[in-house]
Amino acid sequence: MNKIKINKYLVLLTVIFIVGTFFRFYKLGSIPPGPEWDEASVGYNAFSIAQTGKDEWETRFPLIFQAFGDYKNPLYIYLTAIFIKFFGLNIITIRLTNVLAGSLFILVIYLIGSKIFNKKIGLLAILFLALSPYGFFFSRISGDGIMLSSFLVATGVLMEINYLKSQRFLFFLLSIVFLMLSMFSYNLGRIVSPILLSIFFLINILNSQKLNKKLFLIPLLIILLAFYLIFKQSSLSLSSRMQYVGIFGANKGLALEIDEFRGHDKNNLKSRLLHNKLTFTGITLLGNYLSHFST
Repeated sequence: MNKIKINKYLVLLTVIFIVGTFFRFYKLGSIPPGPEWDEASVGYNAFSIAQTGKDEWETRFPLIFQAFGDYKNPLYIYLTAIFIKFFGLNIITIRLTNVLAGSLFILVIYLIGSKIFNKKIGLLAILFLALSPYGFFFSRISGDGIMLSSFLVATGVLMEINYLKSQRFLFFLLSIVFLMLSMFSYNLGRIVSPILLSIFFLINILNSQKLNKKLFLIPLLIILLAFYLIFKQSSLSLSSRMQYVGIFGANKGLALEIDEFRGHDKNNLKSRLLHNKLTFTGITLLGNYLSHFST
């Protein structure tokens, strides 16, 4: 009976994975139409790295890639350079890293769900993921390494779960490596990964009966090396994306807008309470959030 159940789960897992992978690869070279400018930048730099080892600015194996007024993290471009080296430069090879990461992401989520809860929850989780528009969209574009970063973070979490169950140091080490790599694939990884690392270290300390030097020394060296490489990048490259898309960096006319509203209000105290940076920022954040539900 157990073997029959295992086969059923395996069949369902295989079907969901194949369907999810099919929709991620289907007409990859033409849907969405491209390349758009982010993809062109990724492809050009990856091609240049594959051919010369230099980016478009003649910098040899850079840690950050300067693009069209933006800075791109290196991991996606270096992985794409490998595909371009073997299969040539085209829209499919530019998008291949993300689509592979998006497909493998399905399997990783299943393993996480089945290990934390059970196989039914794992299958339900990947069913939603495999058919979600989020998974389709970000797996089929290469402008940002969002799906690559998501895959790396999820794999890091999976390795930590394996470590807690087996107490094998290799799993904890792999967890650190995957989370560190996510920090070089997308900027969000630089926020999520340090938080997860802190949580993992705390959990491991609480679960260990005695402090193991190897458990902390080697991961600490890896973390320090990763942060050294990150902060070696210029402060502009670290903050440019937030300045470009964030409401605090992009809305430079906020003070003028507040003054304009205050000028129309006769009650000075009431005007200051209603029209200030806190209320305007809150309204903007709420509006951006609600816009996701707009049809």
